[in-house]
Amino acid sequence: MKRLVSILLLLTIILTACSSPSSNTGNEEPVGNEGSSKVMKEYTTVYSSEATTLNYLVSSLSENTEIVYQLVEGLVDFDKYGVMIPSIADNWEISPDGLVYTFKLKEGIYWYTNTGEQYAEVTAQDFVDAAKYVLTIENESSMSNIVYEVIKNAEDYFDKEITDFDEVGIKAKDKYTLEYTLENPVPWFLRMISYACFLPANGHFLEEVGDQFGTSAETMLYNGAYILETFEPQNAKILVLNENFWDKDNMSISKITYRYNQEANALAPELFVRGEITEADITMDTVETWLKDPAKKDFVQPKPSTTFSTYLGFNFDPLYDDEYKPEDWRIAVNNENFRKTFFHAFDRYAAIMTVEPNNPDNVLLGTIIPKNFVSVNGVDYTELDGLKKFSSTNSYNEKLALEFRDKAIEELKDKVSFPITLVWPYNTSADDWAKRSQIVEQSFERVLGKDFVDVVIVPHPPSGFNSNVRGEGQYSIIEMTWGADYPDPATFTDIFVRNTDIGWSYNKAFMALEHLVDWEYTEAEKAKFNEKGEDEGVETPSENEQYPQLKDKKAKHQIMMEEAKAELLDLEKRYNLFADAEGYMIEHAIVIPFFNSRGGYVASYCDPFSAYTTQFSRNAHKLKGKVILDQPMTQEEYKAAFERYEAEREEALK
Repeated sequence: MKRLVSILLLLTIILTACSSPSSNTGNEEPVGNEGSSKVMKEYTTVYSSEATTLNYLVSSLSENTEIVYQLVEGLVDFDKYGVMIPSIADNWEISPDGLVYTFKLKEGIYWYTNTGEQYAEVTAQDFVDAAKYVLTIENESSMSNIVYEVIKNAEDYFDKEITDFDEVGIKAKDKYTLEYTLENPVPWFLRMISYACFLPANGHFLEEVGDQFGTSAETMLYNGAYILETFEPQNAKILVLNENFWDKDNMSISKITYRYNQEANALAPELFVRGEITEADITMDTVETWLKDPAKKDFVQPKPSTTFSTYLGFNFDPLYDDEYKPEDWRIAVNNENFRKTFFHAFDRYAAIMTVEPNNPDNVLLGTIIPKNFVSVNGVDYTELDGLKKFSSTNSYNEKLALEFRDKAIEELKDKVSFPITLVWPYNTSADDWAKRSQIVEQSFERVLGKDFVDVVIVPHPPSGFNSNVRGEGQYSIIEMTWGADYPDPATFTDIFVRNTDIGWSYNKAFMALEHLVDWEYTEAEKAKFNEKGEDEGVETPSENEQYPQLKDKKAKHQIMMEEAKAELLDLEKRYNLFADAEGYMIEHAIVIPFFNSRGGYVASYCDPFSAYTTQFSRNAHKLKGKVILDQPMTQEEYKAAFERYEAEREEALK
């Protein structure tokens, strides 16, 4: 282990470079750029997790948005330092009360088809038409709540309480003037509108293609840096530079090719060495080997940090095969002491070694929301009273795990048959996930005993993993990962109180009966329930039969989160309410915090500091503006480049 640590310490100062693979050099062509001899290069990589649609008004899954953000521009973007800059918007004004945002759009920006043919000019109405699509309930956008929770009258339109979209606070005042009116001031709204659900779409084209929007290269329009030339699921996605892009002079990649390979994780490093791809995610085993190889060590770079967090989620409504005794799990998981046995039997440090063996404390999470995400009055969110004890305490405690196990056995006797089967699935494209699965099995069975729990590891292919496994309830406990959409705690906690791209799999915790409390519905809620025949907290008739009182109750953490979201004026109070709600979920072992999903390493020919960023940070997958250099940086060059970038970024953010 000491040998591995010393090697990885070296990695912290390593540089990766950006030169296009030798197989691509024949495709380079000089491009004039203010008198310089800039050379355009091609980028190629492989992937294993497939996106079946690129409908950015419906789905926010990362495998979708990583492509879409190369193709479609919104009102604002973020430069390589993370500074918000105008994109389709030329400028904007905010009313003194913080409720009305008025954007003036650039003129002469157009939509193009996948063949590069000019379709129509981008106008303010395109943002209105896209919002109407998102807020039309029949379109089943997983992001509709992000829009209707901030825009005036948007929720009423979504719920069909009003039918005239002109009453919604999104209006085209003229061809190039767009106005948003909010229900309440939202300090982060300008950053929020960079998210996929606020991107524009041409209304005429939406009507023309109907429900086929985003299912092929032909059923999308493009106003961004690249045009999708080819979209063949489980084969390839090919993007070519938009020759008419307004910011084309700042682009250095002429063509982007994503090639599907079911074994991408295992094969990518070798493809990279052979010069067939420009970038490749690499496992820790590969990192250790490459850092000892003088010919390969300069190819390795750490990925930039992200705002994604991973935690273990319990399934309160298992839908897997009878051979795994789902009814026993359903009964047992509703027992808090049963859940706490796993909360304290989970050796997070051992599992995190598969992600970051050098410094596990760097990525270890005691909370759902990661550190350094938001703060108030100089205090990090994770250090607020409701969360402080969790953020600074290691939950792994074998003595406590056994105490809760004994209590659970006593409370569950004559109700279930031990051992309880724990179905643990994982995605086969991730080697580190496979290794963690073995650690989880050993940890639970060793600490709690095989006569208490039988961990069954079930591998699944990467394509459709989220929807087919997690979304369909094919698990007892599973690793869940979620990233921020905007800078507020609600972006993380909403998934426990609403639907997502992959169904209700994040918030099955509603079924934990001991956390349901009496709730007095409003007359409007009762009327909506009578009309629909089911409450939003109840998914199927079978659950109604099993929990007949569920429609008269709500989960306590849901109520706490709703109270936090309702506080819009006092930011300190809002964050403390969210911290209390999140703390409640952790205290009662509804979820088990795990690690900040920022780890990993990439072999790359790309300058890691050149691309445009997201609203939060650099993103290893964002290619807009990325530069492919002729030679990899040396370790010394990388260290100097990183220090220079950080200094420039700090100055830019002022």
